[in-house]
Amino acid sequence: AAGLRLAKANGWKSLTRDGVATEAGVSFAMVNFRFGTMTQLKRAVMREAIRQLELRVIAQGYVSDDPTALKIDSELKNRALQSL
Repeated sequence: AAGLRLAKANGWKSLTRDGVATEAGVSFAMVNFRFGTMTQLKRAVMREAIRQLELRVIAQGYVSDDPTALKIDSELKNRALQSL
């Protein structure tokens, strides 16, 4: 949830583990333990963005070639890209 809030506020590309930790009120180590890699953290955030239909975040991930965003169906892709 903290990662999605940050992606919505600051953009997909600005997402960092430090930022997520601060937003969530936990340590960097906790975020690192829970998600391991930045790839895994971004995957979790993108899955939540898709689940909540956060079109702007989905579109940003799509144009950044995020693997999870690239798997969305064409209807959602079109809706997301129109939000940019």
